[in-house]
Amino acid sequence: MPTLTLKVPAAMQRELKKTAKKRGVKVSAFARAALEAELHLERPGSLVGRGRGLLVIPPDYDPAAPVFATKEWAKH
Repeated sequence: MPTLTLKVPAAMQRELKKTAKKRGVKVSAFARAALEAELHLERPGSLVGRGRGLLVIPPDYDPAAPVFATKEWAKH
């Protein structure tokens, strides 16, 4: 794949790194996916654009965890 150099303000770079880390991907993969979405491009095997409008489950979601705190549940 060719390399693209992109100059961004320091604040944007921090935000890109933070968001990519939060999603568990490299900054280049995150930026590539954002560009693909903006340009309406899809690579073979890309998940960009699929499942739009579906519920996004946070990475820290635990389906086994109770919905209500035990103390709160006892009140009802």
